[in-house]
Amino acid sequence: MDRSWIWSHNRLSKEYRDGIQSFIDVARKHLDHYNKTLCPCKDCLNTRSHNIPTIKAHLREYGFSRSYGTWIFHGEKIDQTNENLNEETDDLGDNEGENDNGDDYIGMLNDALGPMDRNVDMGLGESINDSNNDLPDGDGDKFDDFFAAATQELYAGCTKFSVLSFIVKLMHIKLLRNKICYMGHRRYLSLDHPWRRSKKYDGNVETRDAPEMLSGDDILKQLDCLRRVNFGKHPNNVDHKRKRTPEELNWSKKSIFFELEYWSQLKLRHNLDVMHIEKNICDNIVGTLLDIEGKSKDTYKARLDLADLKIRAELHLQPHGNKFLKPQASYTLTSNERKNLCKFLKSVKFPDGYAANIGRNVNVKDGKISGLKTHDCHVLLQRLLPIGIRPYLCKDVCTTLIEFSHFFQQICAKTLCVKDLDSLQKEIVLILCKLERIYPPAFFDIMVHLAIHLPIEAKLAGPVAYRWMYPFERYLGTLKKYVRNKAKPEGSIAEAYVVNEALTFCSMYLGGIETKFNRPERNDDRGKNRQECVLSVFSQKARPFGANQLVNLPQNELRRAHCEHKKELESESPTNISERQEQQFPEWLKKRMITLHHKGLVEATDELYSLSCGPDLRVNSYNSCIVNGVRFHTKARDERHTTQNSGVVVPGEHDDNAVDFYGVVIAVLQLNYILGYKVLLFKCQWFDTDVKKRRIHKDYHLTSINVSREWYKSDPFVLAVQAQQVFFVDDYKFGTNWKVVQYIQHRHLWDIPEMNDTENSQDANDVYQENESSDIQLMVQEDDLEIGQFHRVDVSAEEVSANVILDIEKQTINDDIFEFEDEDETIMDYCSDNEESLLNNDDIDDEE
Repeated sequence: MDRSWIWSHNRLSKEYRDGIQSFIDVARKHLDHYNKTLCPCKDCLNTRSHNIPTIKAHLREYGFSRSYGTWIFHGEKIDQTNENLNEETDDLGDNEGENDNGDDYIGMLNDALGPMDRNVDMGLGESINDSNNDLPDGDGDKFDDFFAAATQELYAGCTKFSVLSFIVKLMHIKLLRNKICYMGHRRYLSLDHPWRRSKKYDGNVETRDAPEMLSGDDILKQLDCLRRVNFGKHPNNVDHKRKRTPEELNWSKKSIFFELEYWSQLKLRHNLDVMHIEKNICDNIVGTLLDIEGKSKDTYKARLDLADLKIRAELHLQPHGNKFLKPQASYTLTSNERKNLCKFLKSVKFPDGYAANIGRNVNVKDGKISGLKTHDCHVLLQRLLPIGIRPYLCKDVCTTLIEFSHFFQQICAKTLCVKDLDSLQKEIVLILCKLERIYPPAFFDIMVHLAIHLPIEAKLAGPVAYRWMYPFERYLGTLKKYVRNKAKPEGSIAEAYVVNEALTFCSMYLGGIETKFNRPERNDDRGKNRQECVLSVFSQKARPFGANQLVNLPQNELRRAHCEHKKELESESPTNISERQEQQFPEWLKKRMITLHHKGLVEATDELYSLSCGPDLRVNSYNSCIVNGVRFHTKARDERHTTQNSGVVVPGEHDDNAVDFYGVVIAVLQLNYILGYKVLLFKCQWFDTDVKKRRIHKDYHLTSINVSREWYKSDPFVLAVQAQQVFFVDDYKFGTNWKVVQYIQHRHLWDIPEMNDTENSQDANDVYQENESSDIQLMVQEDDLEIGQFHRVDVSAEEVSANVILDIEKQTINDDIFEFEDEDETIMDYCSDNEESLLNNDDIDDEE
């Protein structure tokens, strides 16, 4: 009888199951009076008796003892043939799948198959259903291939490695190296930098040089080694998909753009999408900060990685009885802190048109954030995160995250200087090195690394504001809205697009009707019947709107309001006027202009005459106003809306020192003069920002003010055009009545500095560059992080079941074994989990 099945490594194969049945047929004839016989499985080894169903289950679960070639305990006699067979198979079978290091790959594969069905009938009848233990269709053949690879020599005559053992060992090397490859930013530092010698990052000293920037010719030399690949789903691509020689490095295809003569000479042949880089980085930070399932990088696997790398022992999983303890990391928040952070985000009000209402994506009860779009992440990362994390994180972690946030504020500025980009390039290296000191290796995916290339790209391609992908996403969202027949979306889009293009063409020839070419802007400040004036006090680009009230101002308030116009006149005249003359100037000007006007002299222009006569005692009061394309509301109106447009800042002087006055608009007043001239004023409530009284606090690059006390109650008026819009958010670090001031740069406004004659005399060969960036303040310090503890001693460690850890380790092993097929570097490798699901579903969010 052929008994080679005994040494089969796949216990689910048909050969092995038929062999078991042949043994059962023999064993049935040698049962004792209890209907039992000795079990020859590897666990019992003919020392224990069981009934037939149990023996069958044991043989399938533990395997047949390979030393039991002659079934002497089941009625067979010893013969020379079986003895020779035992000797031959013993020499081979017990060592197959094992190397000199004692690795048991056969046992590993059998364990990977999972436990067999032990629910057997203890009587004589068999109740084991063989189909229950079978693998799904196609998986049986897959396991057969693995068992074959476990016994196949790596090459002819190789006794040290089988095909499977070699692949598994390579995968372990790859796994360990990959843990620290999305890291290693110290290599970008100078060779003598002290951080290179520190072992606090990944346990090693950094000796590698910074990666060399390849020229177009260097890349072409690498691409010349590629075999020709047909783009698209070409049948010839199947045989050599991702088959590369070492000389080909990581290239798989040669772009057809390299066929253009100038393409290899370009310094920049791509455009990094800053919009999605920000989104993925924001998801990493927020997901880890709030411990969001599926988004957090501080997982059990990440803690096991730290143990493998032998770094940050405080964060290792610690055995505790039959469980493990997971210490709370310094970069995560407790449950109450998560709720407070979400409460802060829920309370934020943005100016009109600046951002979507992020509060709709915040769940305060669970302390989670979900459904953020790319622009939401842009605002959250740059504006809100630095404010919200300050009360909860330790100084080093908080400082590093704020520096990272500030970097994106700087790189996204509308005007940039080349010298500032050089500084940003140095800063981002230091920031990423600090992050490596704090976060686990799993945090550093490709998107985090791409931040290091943004300053270089900005020098070559210009500011990010010129290369935003937001317009493209809005365009895709528009196409999505065209769909009316969901059964035929392409046809709906094509039909609606043709109609839209036709109407756009016709609108160029239409008059007397609103079209996309003559439609006024949403924040149109021109107004109706506005007079062209010479005096700037009358030529403000401001338009009040909404319902108005006719109110009478007290004489003292009217005088204070009128004195503001005198300040405007003083700025236009070189004449110095003493304090006493300033008090008498309005009355003097009125008498003077009346005299000149009666004489008909040209000096008494209509504007000066109207201004000198003073405004009407009755003024129009509004709740809203548009100034220079920016929408302002009063504080009372803001309280009824989800937006905030009442915050203002005006530069001024206090005790001979330059001071920024912060406040909110409480009324919009329109003063009416004779001859139809009008002046628009803001009546404001000013907050006390006296430095001596500690009403204002500078923290990092943030400004916090105390809004509980008013300032300059006797001087509440400013010209509308003098006010710059800001918005205020709650400061949870300093407590009640403290607000953080946020300056905003509106998307449709460009504040471009003027250049004097000497600055215009630059070299004609230089690329035109604005002299000033968006108030860049370099703030990254090169002091090494001295985090006292990576874990939080004020928070109890989380208990983790030992089974969870064992499942993770088993899953890691299975992943190493069963996922060694060639990888396909598609766009999925560079997307977050959420975006990958969107790509799979052909669904793209509509950006507002």
